[in-house]
Amino acid sequence: MIADPQATTRGAEDAFLTRYETAGPSAYNSVLDSQCRLNMDRSKPVSGSHAFLRLVTSQPHAPQFVPMGAFLSAGKDLAYVYGDLVYGNAKSHYLRIW
Repeated sequence: MIADPQATTRGAEDAFLTRYETAGPSAYNSVLDSQCRLNMDRSKPVSGSHAFLRLVTSQPHAPQFVPMGAFLSAGKDLAYVYGDLVYGNAKSHYLRIW
């Protein structure tokens, strides 16, 4: 039996979120690429792991990620997860491309 690609992608996201819950933003250290990008509401887009971490750690509240769906391409070279983002009293959405 072949594993469900969506379950595999979701499994990677769930493993990251488990690390994030205990380690906070430093959980990103094991998954960020030097060419990563972050686009957050009310902030200028940033690129690079140092700028990414600087922006994430400067936020007054740690966001809570609630995955809703996942996708893995047939070639297994592109994966993404999307869901709800709870930040303080606000609710928004996120898209994480792996």
